[in-house]
Amino acid sequence: MHPLEQRIAAAMRDKPRIEPNGFVSGRFFFHKDFIGFSGHFPGYPILPACVQIASAFFLIRKTTPSGLFPTLLEKAKFILEIHPEDEVRIDCTRLPESGQEAWKAAVYSGKDLAATFHLTFQKAGGDHE
Repeated sequence: MHPLEQRIAAAMRDKPRIEPNGFVSGRFFFHKDFIGFSGHFPGYPILPACVQIASAFFLIRKTTPSGLFPTLLEKAKFILEIHPEDEVRIDCTRLPESGQEAWKAAVYSGKDLAATFHLTFQKAGGDHE
């Protein structure tokens, strides 16, 4: 497991909620000493977009068959800043109509929508090489 992924796993509050209709949800709590805040930004720490995306990827990978890796990020909108100690919830919904392994992620800071984006995955051993 990659060191950032280990830290994201440690930030996860409890087991993810998994529903049979292709919906997963997880809660995270990023403390002020979380490595993602280091340098982003000194004196005014904000959870980087790449950590939000990596957290959604971690959640999807943890709750679906192994062997998936992200190949495309689309429709990304980062609306609110996420600060240390904010409770973060990530809801991911499978998009079966896409014909691919695609998911829509919604990131919440408390009860407020902080970001949305779509992730498309490919199975290992596909055309990515």
